[in-house]
Formats: sequence, structure tokens, C-alpha cells
Amino acid sequence: MLLAGVYLLSPLLQTLTGTVSGDSVSAMVVASLLAHLYLHDYHFGRDVAHTLQGCLSLAAALFASVLLASRLDSPQAVFALLCCALQAFVAWPFLRRDILGASPAAHVALTAALHVGTCGALGRVSGVLAGAHASLLIFITFVCPWSLVQCHGIKQRINGCERLQT
Repeated sequence: MLLAGVYLLSPLLQTLTGTVSGDSVSAMVVASLLAHLYLHDYHFGRDVAHTLQGCLSLAAALFASVLLASRLDSPQAVFALLCCALQAFVAWPFLRRDILGASPAAHVALTAALHVGTCGALGRVSGVLAGAHASLLIFITFVCPWSLVQCHGIKQRINGCERLQT
């Protein structure tokens, strides 16, 4: 029923932002996707929209998808983009949670495959973007945790107590 509703609404959604400037739509899309990244429940307990934060995150992602879809040329393209958005933002967290519950190693392999695929797709567009993504990924995955471990040895307070210096 959801897909039928999206299909029937595709011609209407295609004309949604016809009178709004492209810069305004781009700014709203970026702001909505940043809100989604900030509010998303990355631990994902029971449901995508279990908390208010989860509801707002999902709403921001779907709002950005509708805005992007409204700039497409045909109702079929609008329908396809919205179907992909529903899969990415609604169905994908459930699949990732089930994979993590079944096999943490498979979850790590899936995450690595996604990042390799992202680097490959970015490499087709721009080698600089692919390099920036890979560098940022390595920095966040390896350099940041290593630096936190290195800083642990020079802490002055541990659990609220001051260290005795002799």
C-alpha cells in the first residue's frame, strides 16, 4: 500500500518545489540531511522511530528525499528515488540490526564493503573525493582512537579523583 501511495503521489511530488529556487531547495536538503546525521540513533534498539529523536531523524531524511525527488524530470524517476529512500532510511536499519545480531563479523564485513563501494563510486566522479573519503575514514577509524589511547596515560583526573604525583 505504501508503494502504491508513493506511485500515485509521484506526479504531485514532482511539482512540489517548482516555484522555489534551486539554492533554497539545496540548502533545505543539506540542512535536513545534517539533522538526520545528528539525530540518528546509531545504536538502533527496537525501532527506527522509537524515540522522538528517531522520529525527527527519519522525518528529516524523508523530507530531504522528497525535496530531491521534486527536482526530477519524470514521475517514474520520482517514484524510484522515493522507493530507494524508503529502503535506505526505513528498511536498511532493520537489516543492519539483524545482521549484527546474527554475526558481528558479517556486520564488520558489510560495513567495510559499503565503504569500499563508496570509495569506488566516488572515484568514478572524482579521485579527490574518493581520496578525501578514504582519508577521513582512516582518520576516524584508526587515528582518533589511537590518539585517545595515547592521551589516557597523561590524564590528571581519573573517575573524578586527582592523581597523586610523586
